[in-house]
Amino acid sequence: MVGVSGYGLTYGDPKLLLTLWDADANGCGYNTTTKDYPYLYYPTIDFKAAQKADPSVKSASAILKFGVCVKECPSGDEKSPVQCHKPAYMTQQAKYYKDCVFSAGIEVTAGG
Repeated sequence: MVGVSGYGLTYGDPKLLLTLWDADANGCGYNTTTKDYPYLYYPTIDFKAAQKADPSVKSASAILKFGVCVKECPSGDEKSPVQCHKPAYMTQQAKYYKDCVFSAGIEVTAGG
């Protein structure tokens, strides 16, 4: 076991064990595309709303595919937008997202 651990530390990247991964398998704060977004955030917590927006969500564990890398944790203040590195699902379903926040299955208009 000591030999395997030594080999892993020598030839591997231990930071990968502590890296949080978004829906597109980008390591938050790890690679060049997400270096400014070190935190992982799940904007879709309401499972029923997630199923309404994306019927392919069959189980609660499928919520894990909705993670996004953010610059800082959301404050809960609606006036300060959540800055995130948008994964593919968020770009494809842009009508449900405003400032990287899921709008509970309600379509977001361009002005609002």
